[in-house]
Amino acid sequence: LCLPVADRRDAQDGNEATTVARGSETILVVEDEADVRDIAIAFLRSLGYSVLSAHDANEALALVARHADIALVFSDVVLGTGMTGVELAESVRRSRPQLPVLLTSGYEHSAFGARGAGEDLAVLRKPYRREELAAAVRAKLDAR
Repeated sequence: LCLPVADRRDAQDGNEATTVARGSETILVVEDEADVRDIAIAFLRSLGYSVLSAHDANEALALVARHADIALVFSDVVLGTGMTGVELAESVRRSRPQLPVLLTSGYEHSAFGARGAGEDLAVLRKPYRREELAAAVRAKLDAR
């Protein structure tokens, strides 16, 4: 495998142009696939966030009830059995209306079902890069 050597000047210019959004808030990651959940957690922790995790909506709702410091829920739309991420977002809004929810999915929006993701729910498409996650999380947190 041969890769071209980057010019130092070009590499420095690129780094200045792309500042990664960071934070220190607590994020709840809800993902039924352990490997995907671990990647999201690693990305968020590398950005300075504290992270709690849940493998399904019921566990997530219990954590939301116990942890007032959760600043954002980051959930997959498809969570295996039980509630979907959209239904989780609706439940979160009933208990904590000001708590933002960011959804993620590898499916097209039409696959969310008749109710859809809702106009005010942001959806980050999978696969996402660390920088894309950073920007989406920061945008939701700053919009509160």
